[in-house]
Amino acid sequence: MSRVTRLYLLSFVTVLLAATQSFALPIPVAGPVFNPATGHYYTLLSPGSWTDSEAAAIAFLGGHLVTINDAAEQAFVQGTIGALANAQGCPSGPNICNLWTGLRSSTAPVGSAVEANYSWVSGEAKTYTNWLAGEPSGDNPGGYVTMAAGSAPAYGWNDIINTGNPNRLDRGVVETAPEPGTLLLLGPALVGAAVATWRRRRIS
Repeated sequence: MSRVTRLYLLSFVTVLLAATQSFALPIPVAGPVFNPATGHYYTLLSPGSWTDSEAAAIAFLGGHLVTINDAAEQAFVQGTIGALANAQGCPSGPNICNLWTGLRSSTAPVGSAVEANYSWVSGEAKTYTNWLAGEPSGDNPGGYVTMAAGSAPAYGWNDIINTGNPNRLDRGVVETAPEPGTLLLLGPALVGAAVATWRRRRIS
């Protein structure tokens, strides 16, 4: 089975699961957005834990939570996907919705204050970091890295618990390098996710 066929089947399954709101994993809610500097696409997931978001990245999009390789990619993600996340809203207020990265500690779910223990789930080399002052702090439980939108500087990295901050609604950012035509196949999944989100808002 080709990757394109597999992605089509996964997108179809996502539509069904989103429409019935019966699946536990986060689902795509915005994007994908293309970054010409990396040649990759970035998709925003609904709120969820780090582990569930990574599982969704693999299952639905064939990718991983985002790997940030340099300051330019950091700026792109926080400027584009961050804006999409903030448009979804957060309990703590505007413009402070956190974003899950693909960085985690080898000690997780126990946190680590040793920076060398953190690596990208994609397997890529760690060439750039953007830790907040005093991070990683080694919170226990912890070891999962989010881009903290409400920090100073905004979107600095913080190691936190797997379930994230309930007031900041940590959302996964999925990075993919799709084959030609993949975006057309992802469309139904995003439509289904939007329908599910609209229904939830109407009910609430």
